[in-house]
Amino acid sequence: MTEQEAHARAATLPGSFHYHVQRVAAAEHSPSGQTSPVRLRYLPSSDAIRHVLDVCRSPQAVQSILAAPGGPSASSRGHRLEAVQALIRAGLLVQADGEDPFDASAVYHAARVLYGFFQIESEMTRALQEMYALRPRVVAEIGTAYGGSLFCWAQAAHPEALLVSVDIPDGVGGGGYRAESVPHFQNFCFDTQRLVCVNGDSSDPSVVAQVRDVLDGRSIDLLFIDGDHSYEGVKGDFERYAPMVSPGGAVLFHDIQPQTSRDPAYVIEVPTFWNEVSPGGRFREFIDSAGQDGGGIGVLYVD
Repeated sequence: MTEQEAHARAATLPGSFHYHVQRVAAAEHSPSGQTSPVRLRYLPSSDAIRHVLDVCRSPQAVQSILAAPGGPSASSRGHRLEAVQALIRAGLLVQADGEDPFDASAVYHAARVLYGFFQIESEMTRALQEMYALRPRVVAEIGTAYGGSLFCWAQAAHPEALLVSVDIPDGVGGGGYRAESVPHFQNFCFDTQRLVCVNGDSSDPSVVAQVRDVLDGRSIDLLFIDGDHSYEGVKGDFERYAPMVSPGGAVLFHDIQPQTSRDPAYVIEVPTFWNEVSPGGRFREFIDSAGQDGGGIGVLYVD
């Protein structure tokens, strides 16, 4: 990604994004007929939408939202109600009396819309559901690019999680992000999460040292390796960062399926390393269809 492209992308991404963090307190005031989960959809910004999201930073009844001062004028009450209904349909406003179910499909589609995410849906949603069960408190990702997978891990992680992203600008295979993207990555984290972006080569000893400094004695619960896809690259990332993973944690690899229709300039040798490292431990594979060309997510658990 060139510097010009980074500036353009940073300018078009939304200034903030909320996923299942806003709540409507009183069930009796919420619209009826919500009998099944809905997929999250990106909603264009408007005064009414901004007003509702701002008011709902703490649990509120719908009537309180409609009557709250400080937003659009009283004459826009109808617009506020339309905004509330649209946000509920999109899954952004949920009832506060009860556990908010994790919607891996909603997370995946939000990543696709907002961050140009290119993972295969069935693979990523299954991996997300698996990682949500762990509720990791420390997440590290090697290779973030536009931020789609980082967005997903933030939603699956504990609300007070530390997230560490390592990527190198203009790297092989699509290139990493530049500093302009970091404020947008911060936006998709929960208020109580902390995100640290390390712009550098994951194989550089100084970058490894930076990651250790950020961890400050903590262990990684979820490590996602999606950087250099050469055999030496993926093996090196595993050898450098997997020792930082806690017992009970997980190391995830992307592109564990052989790819034949590859770009000659972009070597994908993750399957070779995955086939070496996975048989010796407890692992799972998420592959959309047998014999598919490329893709696939492997999860190696640390005992």
